Amino acid sequence: MPRIPYLVFPAAALALMTIPLFAQAQSASLLQQETRESPTSPPPASLKDSSWTYEELQPPREIKLHDIVSVRVDILARTIADGELRRRKNSKYNAVLKDWIFLEGLRSIRRGRQVEGDPAISGSLQSDYRSKAELETRESLAFNLAAEIVDIRPNGNLVVEGRAKVVINDEVWTYTLSGLCRPESIGPNNVVLSRDIVNLDIRKIETGAVAAGYQRGWFQKVFDVFQPF
Repeated sequence: MPRIPYLVFPAAALALMTIPLFAQAQSASLLQQETRESPTSPPPASLKDSSWTYEELQPPREIKLHDIVSVRVDILARTIADGELRRRKNSKYNAVLKDWIFLEGLRSIRRGRQVEGDPAISGSLQSDYRSKAELETRESLAFNLAAEIVDIRPNGNLVVEGRAKVVINDEVWTYTLSGLCRPESIGPNNVVLSRDIVNLDIRKIETGAVAAGYQRGWFQKVFDVFQPF
């Protein structure tokens, strides 16, 4: 039988003594104790709890019929056109009537004599037409107008209409607006931009002494339509 070294017995005894100590250390650890005391750990801190500047998003507002929205109109248009037309026409003509007919009632038709000779005509026509046009327009329109949701389509699109009237002394400004937009186009501040409205129809009508000073009369309007000269 082989001899077992004397050092083996102390080593084995030391190993048997450390096993209960290791198990006790595991049971006394903070992680194990926390897990045993609270099986479910608390959720991590959210941004709302840890930030001083956090603002929670408001849920989208439900849009109903006859609600009021604010329409911000901002239209800028610029048109530049340049055209030139020139037309010349020269014509000469000579005409001679050599034969003619002579009627004796309704019974006979015969060739008529031209005693004074064959009638003749001659002439010339010269025309020169030149036209040159330049057009440059700049238009801008910016205002805010409250509009009412007058209809909600089956697909959810909104029909908006608005009207405003401003009276200062004898001057009257009337604004009207209508169009179609999506519910998503209405921002959190209840504002929809004019560029997000489909079939946008904007009308601005001015009446009064100032408007009458630069508006055309009915005769001038008819004259511009037919342009006889």
